[in-house]
Amino acid sequence: MNWRALFWRLHRWVGLACAAVFLVVALTGTALLIEPQINLKGAVRLDDPATSLAGVETALGRLAVDYPHHQPGLILPGSTSQRSWQVGLRPASGEGPALSAEFDPGSGRVLRVDKAETSLRDVLLKLHNSLFLGVTGKLVVLAMALGVICLTITGVAMMRRRWKALTSSPLAPPLRARSLHHWTGLVGGLFIVLWASTGFMLLVYKSLPEFGVGSTVKARSAPASEAAPETQAVQPTVPQTSLSQMIEAALALHPGGEVQALSRSPHGVMVIVLNRDAAPWRKSTMVAFDAAGAPVPAREPPGFMKVMIAAKALHTGLWERSWLHAVYVLFSLTPIAVVVTGPWLWLRRRRPARNKAERSTRRIPSA
Repeated sequence: MNWRALFWRLHRWVGLACAAVFLVVALTGTALLIEPQINLKGAVRLDDPATSLAGVETALGRLAVDYPHHQPGLILPGSTSQRSWQVGLRPASGEGPALSAEFDPGSGRVLRVDKAETSLRDVLLKLHNSLFLGVTGKLVVLAMALGVICLTITGVAMMRRRWKALTSSPLAPPLRARSLHHWTGLVGGLFIVLWASTGFMLLVYKSLPEFGVGSTVKARSAPASEAAPETQAVQPTVPQTSLSQMIEAALALHPGGEVQALSRSPHGVMVIVLNRDAAPWRKSTMVAFDAAGAPVPAREPPGFMKVMIAAKALHTGLWERSWLHAVYVLFSLTPIAVVVTGPWLWLRRRRPARNKAERSTRRIPSA
């Protein structure tokens, strides 16, 4: 058996095995790119005088009074300065439903409190990452990502006259499905491999706690403000700086940056600043403050954290220029075209062989 026949069999069977999952992941990925809240575009900037963050601390205080048995988790800003911010509330005892609260960062007014993971974005992410199947679904998606990389490599390797297929119309007759399959595979192949490889890395990293190895890895990347031993008693400290002042101080250290996320604990506050113009491995920077509100000396993140930051930036398209985001959205349609035309071509290839076999069985032998 030559290498082309081997590649064809591998391409065919891996493609059929991955088709359904690949289609779901591709569709939800496109929806997440289109959904404006996912990239936090237009998030709060320090140079926006109309934006006030004085209500962040007020809202957290109100939620602490209304939900005393819940602890605040990650705080996410809205997609624009006019939209509400979101904070997760997890039960302190570990029992009971987790909540998600939305509030106005200017006035501190709590707008809504619902069960966690019920928004459109959360539903899309859960379907995109695990197909609503938990750990089993994540393993299926991880296997699919490896299969997609294999499909792209074998597909490009088997294709003949690549330049002609690339420069021809994607709907050239007589087989428009084949032309579209070849054209989208060549045009979007690099993006497909990029999304599959970075998505695989991100999903593995997020799933480490469920696989029993997350505590060791994440402990190495935790900021100094969160590295206190669990046995050490936390002394109550009155912050000398308000939460809004800490956010503004973090943004002042990174001009042009945006608040990507915020977390507060008894050990201090951590502000994650997003800089869309930076290199992929430097787009997200953590600025930590101790319990008194004093800035903690910054330290260089470990190498694997830089890899994860770069993977997230490349996977989600965290870029400053809007036309680059538009490119991501357009190229996100190529996996959908590939996964639809691939099984269609396989069915068309099998139909003539099946018809020929049926005709041969119906033929009456001559006397």
